[in-house]
Amino acid sequence: MSETDPLQPICDRVAAIWPAGRWASLRVVVGVSGGADSVCLLRTLAQMADEAASNLIVAHYDHQTRDDSADDAAFVGQLARDLGLDFELGRSASRDPSRSEADLRGERYEFLDAVARRLGARYVAVAHNRDDQVETILHNIFRGTGGSGARGIAAFRPLGEDLVLARPFLNVARQAIEAAMAAMGQAYRNDPTNAEPMWTRNWLRVELLPMLKDPFPQVDESLLRLGQNVGELQAAVDQIAAELETTTVVCEDAIVRIDIAPLQRAPEAVKVALLQGCWKKMDWPQAKMSHRHWKRLTQLLKNSGSEVDPAGFDLPGNVHVSVSNDAIMLTQRL
Repeated sequence: MSETDPLQPICDRVAAIWPAGRWASLRVVVGVSGGADSVCLLRTLAQMADEAASNLIVAHYDHQTRDDSADDAAFVGQLARDLGLDFELGRSASRDPSRSEADLRGERYEFLDAVARRLGARYVAVAHNRDDQVETILHNIFRGTGGSGARGIAAFRPLGEDLVLARPFLNVARQAIEAAMAAMGQAYRNDPTNAEPMWTRNWLRVELLPMLKDPFPQVDESLLRLGQNVGELQAAVDQIAAELETTTVVCEDAIVRIDIAPLQRAPEAVKVALLQGCWKKMDWPQAKMSHRHWKRLTQLLKNSGSEVDPAGFDLPGNVHVSVSNDAIMLTQRL
């Protein structure tokens, strides 16, 4: 490769957290929307994989929220053919433009997951970048997050058995991505809805962060440093919670039993981490579990549930909570 190769610095950053030796010989589904970030991710991985680039599978999901969304799909399909890669296209059954960010994200990941499992892929790679990490940390802080949310997006996350979601661009800035694409003469698609402040993440990106950078030019670095520091503390909390879980939590079929007495004096952060570990183990949805919900559960671990209605109560995801024999009983109602 040439020393002036515009992709080389990005390849080096990706290699620092996800070296090609770990994935190039395996099938990798690359989510490509057609925007600068995902196009750059595809070009980067193809360059890093070299002869093994044919193991990459280009996947595009058309949400059909815009009249010209089919043009995005056509662009990505042509890019895949130009690179000699397989192309997978999915389309939403709904054209409702009012679907929430969470709904759209859920549809997209369900498609990527299905493609990966059907084709025997080991990884799904998406193009969340350094700027996305900043926005995520800020967004989670405003939502009242705990330690898990304040540390931001994880570079790797399991998607069930034998499949991993990879975000190798988390230390690559959007400006560097766009500069590399311009230097290569690589076209990409611009989604005009990304600039509409009606979406919370867009408002953070387009309006709030530029406003914060006026008095606080280093706000990006400050938020990233906060995320890193909190992440290290959260890892220690998670370890303590995992050790307590082995002696206080019993999972049988669809029921989780948590002994209250050994956890009464544990710090609240440890209790929350233990509870969140139960949710992950049972594969229960956490997206709608707010700070208020976790707080309500940790109070049960503090006072033995003496004030709980004998009938119990329900949490998001149809998880029913009751207290029996000095233990919290959690059951998902289908």
